[in-house]
Amino acid sequence: MSQHPTPVSGPFLPPMRRAKHAEDLIDMTAMVDIVFFLLLFFLITSLQALESVMDMPTAETSSGSVVQPTSYAQDDAETVMIKIDDDDSIWIDEQQVFGDDEMRVKLRDIRHETPTVVSAMIAGSADASHGAAVRVFDACAAAGLDKLNFAVEEAE
Repeated sequence: MSQHPTPVSGPFLPPMRRAKHAEDLIDMTAMVDIVFFLLLFFLITSLQALESVMDMPTAETSSGSVVQPTSYAQDDAETVMIKIDDDDSIWIDEQQVFGDDEMRVKLRDIRHETPTVVSAMIAGSADASHGAAVRVFDACAAAGLDKLNFAVEEAE
């Protein structure tokens, strides 16, 4: 006697037999998706790190001699003086600016009022953060200052 009787007529079909190792199969679709997302994540983050590197000029000429430091006067008509203190406060021509927007507006106003200003002398404290210097560089570039001179003031 069979356990499953098969009807002679009607819409009923005999039961399907399961494959022997059906429970041993694992769906790998989710694993492939995760690997793909990880690959994209590491690719994008590694490219971002390459773009954030800033090239700095060396202090030597092509002949190998050391470049002599240049002295800048406070009243130079072509240069705006920017100072970065050790607490990351930023001063433009002896006036403190608060925030990146105010710094950009101040530099644009100086360029508009005095068209002869084409360069900036940035004097940064040795204890100031790198981010403050980058914010000043970005603001100078936005204002159209092409020549940037940077000096680091040693802590006393």
